[in-house]
Amino acid sequence: MTSVHDPGSALPPLPRPTPEPSRSAPTGRRPPPAPFADQVRLEADGEDQYLGLCHEGRKGAGFGGSVLAQALAAACRTVPGQRPVHSLHAYFLRPVSCEEKVAYRALRMRDGRSYSLRQVLARQSAGEVLSLHASFKSPEPDGHRSQVQAPGVPGPEGLPDALAGHRSPALREVLDLRYVPEEEVQVDGHEGEFTLYTWSRTRLPLPPESAAHACALAYLSDVTLAPTATRAFHRVFPRSGGSPVRLVSLDHALWFHRPVRADAWLLFAQRSRIAADGRALCQGEFFTRDGELVATAAQEALLRAPAD
Repeated sequence: MTSVHDPGSALPPLPRPTPEPSRSAPTGRRPPPAPFADQVRLEADGEDQYLGLCHEGRKGAGFGGSVLAQALAAACRTVPGQRPVHSLHAYFLRPVSCEEKVAYRALRMRDGRSYSLRQVLARQSAGEVLSLHASFKSPEPDGHRSQVQAPGVPGPEGLPDALAGHRSPALREVLDLRYVPEEEVQVDGHEGEFTLYTWSRTRLPLPPESAAHACALAYLSDVTLAPTATRAFHRVFPRSGGSPVRLVSLDHALWFHRPVRADAWLLFAQRSRIAADGRALCQGEFFTRDGELVATAAQEALLRAPAD
């Protein structure tokens, strides 16, 4: 996934895979699939330094999930592959320009017997655009296990395409994303809580390395999490014109509980329970089709409603 191979990298350069013929896309014309490796392709630029180019998300600004995934990829390249990431915490500091490469500098903060900590600073000419901390951990034998039950919502087959009409072709090329219509959600909620359920996976298979799946999960976790808060003003899906709400991601956290495959269907159960002081907090859990809870995400976003 980069033109220079680091022998200790968890993300070695990979050949472009061919499309998987057995996968069927939802109805409607879609661009041909593209490998996710294109979205986290980094160019070596010195020791623990890399360059990447982010694609557009909203008009005039790069997609936050793109810079988040690339920053995580830069961190992964400094940690042995047998020590996968278990959590990340990031702050979005400035809008990302799609016309300029992003410079990533990975700082090796700590390497212990079981854990490694990395900081990645992402910078463009205007200044730092993202600061990320990622923690990596050596696997250990399973001990106590417990988890919440997965919500009972329909599976992905036959659900509407959540990216139909999305302005970013890169998102449409890389991800298969379906949403559960509101009328099909039979999950008890709470007053003042807004929910959103999506199924997602990369449109092409990923390599077996855990870092590739972690970067893909970081990428797709930023697509629909913050928009969950806008359910207070309009339907998130299907899209109908522009949103009256200004929404800008402030920070992002992701915890990996178990090994995860981002090229297999994952249910993202998202909710927003609080909006105050011009900010909204959204949280979500990723479940496999078998009901295993594999990751948890949280994001705070600036939220400006029409009356603000």
